[in-house]
Amino acid sequence: MNPDYDMVKLVLGPPPLNDIYPWDKLSGLPWAYLLRARPQFAKYCDWDKLDGHNWARLLAKQPQFAKYCDWDKLRGSAWRDLLIEQPQLSKHCAWDKLRGHDWARLLSEQPQLSEYCPWDKLTGLNWSWLLRVQPQLSEHCAWDKLDRFDWAWLLTEQPQLSEYCDWKKLNGFDWAWLLTEQPQLSEYCAWDKLSVLAWATLLRWQPQLSVYRPATA
Repeated sequence: MNPDYDMVKLVLGPPPLNDIYPWDKLSGLPWAYLLRARPQFAKYCDWDKLDGHNWARLLAKQPQFAKYCDWDKLRGSAWRDLLIEQPQLSKHCAWDKLRGHDWARLLSEQPQLSEYCPWDKLTGLNWSWLLRVQPQLSEHCAWDKLDRFDWAWLLTEQPQLSEYCDWKKLNGFDWAWLLTEQPQLSEYCAWDKLSVLAWATLLRWQPQLSVYRPATA
């Protein structure tokens, strides 16, 4: 008998004979998936078998089991995934476990939790990711952390943040990419940075910008 395989059959099929099923043979991950689908089997569960990620998977769907959770087991990524689905459980969170990319992903879904964020953990890439989705959090941003790629990626979605951009960081291909999506930012472009290939890429999508092309490009 393979208890983990049989667990799948439990979820998809009719309930088992509860008193004779070898519940003690199930490991943590199968328990998490089983209880997500069949919470009525919780009385058979040995909660100690669940690790942090098992708990995050379970509580994301069945938060009523939070009273059994050993919160110390959850790492930053587990907290991130859980709070995206169940932000009301934030009262249990050890915030210092979350890294910059965890915060960026969490706040992109649950921006109201920003009051707990230590902003200095976020890298330029984290900021670019977050502000593409939640630009209202820009007041907390350390703009100098963003590199050329971070800026080009961000401004393709949120061009109104261009007032904070250090344009000197962008190279020719960054400009070609950015202006393909946001041609109104052409007034800031250092056209001499664009190579022949960058010009070809840009003009394929924004041919009206050919008026800025140097004769030698």
